[in-house]
Amino acid sequence: MKFFFGWYRYLFLQSAKKRNYQNNSFQIFFAAIFAKPFVFVCLFIFSCATGQNAPDLTPERKLSLYPSLYHLPVYERVASPPEHLLKYIKYLDAREDYRAYIPDKSVSQQMKQIIQKLPPLNIRALEEGVSAIYFIENFMGSGMTDWLIDDNGKIHTYVILNPDVLRMNMSELLTKKEQSAFVHGLQTVSITPDGSSLLYILLHESVHVADYIYRITDCVEFTVCSFQNRMSVMPDFGIDVWKTGIQPVSSYSFTGKVSFYGLGNKYSGDVHRVYSDLLTSPFVSLYSSLSRTEDIAELLTFYHLTYILKKKYAIRLDNKEFFPADNPVVKKRLAKIKIFYQ
Repeated sequence: MKFFFGWYRYLFLQSAKKRNYQNNSFQIFFAAIFAKPFVFVCLFIFSCATGQNAPDLTPERKLSLYPSLYHLPVYERVASPPEHLLKYIKYLDAREDYRAYIPDKSVSQQMKQIIQKLPPLNIRALEEGVSAIYFIENFMGSGMTDWLIDDNGKIHTYVILNPDVLRMNMSELLTKKEQSAFVHGLQTVSITPDGSSLLYILLHESVHVADYIYRITDCVEFTVCSFQNRMSVMPDFGIDVWKTGIQPVSSYSFTGKVSFYGLGNKYSGDVHRVYSDLLTSPFVSLYSSLSRTEDIAELLTFYHLTYILKKKYAIRLDNKEFFPADNPVVKKRLAKIKIFYQ
């Protein structure tokens, strides 16, 4: 039972990496130690190679326990979260105020129009790999993608969205998230572009969906890799940026010091230096510096918003504007994401 608890906690920590409120590496390290010391032994015993024996799955991972909505177009797969999933998410986040939220039918039409604007690979991933989309009131982040598996060992996903993505525009949502990383909220920070926050979150989460079902990067989670029979499409993505999935090659003033939505310590240092450093780093946002999976999701998202949809992406601090997507170091990385347009 002790081993199971440690393993279960590790699965939770891995799952948290796909949330749109990524913990920083220190938090994950500390929490893993808190869970059980031999969790780290597991990291070495189990590899990402296909054919490895996978650990027993909790019921929350089994597609057969979820309603089948694949006969519907993805924008109509909005459903009330099953009770066992809601209970599971409440437990993971220690939040009893989570509750199901069912949007009106107009949201499906909004989603239909937005999905048509996404890169081709993202659209295919959503259609082929999303079993359902659930809205959860009071959810701590903006959204989350997590994985399921069917009886044949095929990976699927579900997406959780915070109803705030329907109430705020994109600038409001991104500004709120950015301010949450700093002491006192740092009200002088704001982010554009304007537009629908549903567009931002569907762009971002659909990258995670594609990563799960097509194995875009090398081993999103080693548990998932044990079920995947395909080689990674981009095993070298971020190889010059990331030592591990959560540890970058180079350190900056914000490395390991930023977290979002009140999870972890808030940054209290020189904020101007943070954004000056961001413009010399390979990251398109502070959020993208949290892990390799968030890196590719943010890189594709802000590339698509800026260069395809022609929306201005700027971070304003006091009277100064920063344009991370125009950073030459970031631009050198854009060739890596062309696969999403094939």
